[in-house]
Amino acid sequence: MFANGGAKIFIKRGGKFGTILESEALDVKSIASSSGPLQDNDLITLSTKPFLDIIDPPSLFSSLASSSPAEIAETLTPKVHEKEEGGASAFIIKYVRQDQAPEQSSDSQQEEPLPIKDRFFTRVSHSKKVYLTVAVVILIILSSSIFFAVKKQSDTKNQALFKEIYPSALKKYEEGNSLVDLNASLAKESLLASKKSLEENKEEFKEGSEEEKQISELLEKINEDLKKIEETGSSGLIIDVSAVSVVDSFLGRLLGETAKMAGLIGAETVLVGMKKEVVITLIQLGMVIKDLHTALNIEDGMMLLEKLKTDKSTLQKTGS
Repeated sequence: MFANGGAKIFIKRGGKFGTILESEALDVKSIASSSGPLQDNDLITLSTKPFLDIIDPPSLFSSLASSSPAEIAETLTPKVHEKEEGGASAFIIKYVRQDQAPEQSSDSQQEEPLPIKDRFFTRVSHSKKVYLTVAVVILIILSSSIFFAVKKQSDTKNQALFKEIYPSALKKYEEGNSLVDLNASLAKESLLASKKSLEENKEEFKEGSEEEKQISELLEKINEDLKKIEETGSSGLIIDVSAVSVVDSFLGRLLGETAKMAGLIGAETVLVGMKKEVVITLIQLGMVIKDLHTALNIEDGMMLLEKLKTDKSTLQKTGS
């Protein structure tokens, strides 16, 4: 016999009554099992936990005073139905030993032997067939209960994980999507963070499940926005000041503000063509222009922008 999920198996032998098998947890690893010989007129009761919440062991013992399982069932059924608990059920089995000595006719030895299948069913008495059928039904019910319990635990775990990662990834995507046309750099950062979170956990969900479909759809949207940024995003700004001979604090602030505005849309700024007198003036004025790179000419400026873009891309991939 096997028990799981709080089920108990009782035996009444003569005037004695006790528990022969008990299971506490609803877990495949917690299935309890027991075996042993039965005696004539033993009453076996297989009960679920909801049934025992309604009919306690002392009440069950008093109900087993009847010798017929049918009479016992008639006594217990009204009490169980009062609670309207769908999981409350029990099987009551009475073991009766039958010593059969079938008579053989003188012509029996001359009869043709029955096929193996027919001989097996001929030797099994009707009562034993009933017990065997009941045992099979109980096994099916227990197996189904275990299967659905394990499946429910797995679904609950997946739902908790989905609620943990999907909302935050969706929020990151929405932030990145809103910044695509305003600040490509920040948009890309948010989109890559969302993509990383989803890809790291996607394999935890069964392929074709509702959660897996939602994650795949969001990943597709993220990849579309990243592709848009790569195709249309500004990578840099070059300011040629080769025609400027004199610089003052106003021009210095203007260059700094321009570099800052370019940074807001994810672009690097490179200043090219500065004459040495302009450099000397900037030093004398003590001006420090942030977010600004310098190069000798436009060609060098283009090369510097390409290098800066490559370094930033490498850094983002490493971070993701």
